Amino acid sequence: MRSSAWSSGKQRKLLQLPSLRKEGFLFFVVVYGLFPATLGLGQPHKTEKRPLKKEGREFPKTNQVTLGIEPALIFPVGLLGNNALTALNSNNLVRFELQPLLSFRAGINLRYDLFRLRKSPLSNQFSLCSGMYFSQRRWRALVEDIGQSPSGFIPIGKDELRFIAYEIPLMLQLHLRASEQIWLQAGTGTALEFFPSHAYVPDEALTTPPHEGYWVCYLARKQLLVPAFRMQLGAEWRTEKAGYFGLGIMYHLPLPRMGDAFWRADVRDETVHPYPSPERPAGNPDLPMRVSGSYFSLELKYFLKPSRGRLSQNFQSVP
Repeated sequence: MRSSAWSSGKQRKLLQLPSLRKEGFLFFVVVYGLFPATLGLGQPHKTEKRPLKKEGREFPKTNQVTLGIEPALIFPVGLLGNNALTALNSNNLVRFELQPLLSFRAGINLRYDLFRLRKSPLSNQFSLCSGMYFSQRRWRALVEDIGQSPSGFIPIGKDELRFIAYEIPLMLQLHLRASEQIWLQAGTGTALEFFPSHAYVPDEALTTPPHEGYWVCYLARKQLLVPAFRMQLGAEWRTEKAGYFGLGIMYHLPLPRMGDAFWRADVRDETVHPYPSPERPAGNPDLPMRVSGSYFSLELKYFLKPSRGRLSQNFQSVP
């Protein structure tokens, strides 16, 4: 009786084995499917959708100040065309000439770069520029006697005239990005020139009494302070670590003009002037020599890294 009960129980367990195996298999499948999904295993990684990065760098989030140095070569108007200022005394046959020469200018450029206006981003970069510059304009002063030699002029005197000025500009610039690191710029504005003194040649002219062969060229400033109009074009290469490197050209026009040149020469026991005197008409428009002082300049620029930290912190791309 016991053996039959045991055998019947054993048969029931044997009959239940396939169902247990089936339930275990289903449990394994469920666990294998849910557990990796919970841990993120066994499934392809889903990347988070991000906005596409724009090419290059974005504008800085705040306005910034850049400080640079700017040496320049000055090409006076009339230099390339050999258009010297000349005056001829037809009575005594004496020629006076003031020929512009290659000059230079150097100074410090202080620039305030505008990327935001009242917390609103600008579509392009604007800059307000100022600074302090030292300039030295040069001329060749020449006096010639053209009445004694049929074959040519006889020089009476020749010297180099130098005129010093200090400039304080105020300009508005527009910067356009040509590539990731190359920017094109155009600007216009004004400048205030300060002329500390007049100039004359030769050096001993004012201390030596007049004599045969004596001559002097005296360049008198028009005013102590002379305003000027400026127009500028250029390009910049901007780096993240080394700062900004620039090259540009500028036109400078003093208003109304820089000064006037006065002359005197003692030739053949006579004192000769190219400007109005009691013996000559006072309405001659060519005398005295009107010296404009206008020029074109070729500028080399270098700006330090902006004042608000590293460029890599200012130029932040879209995350």
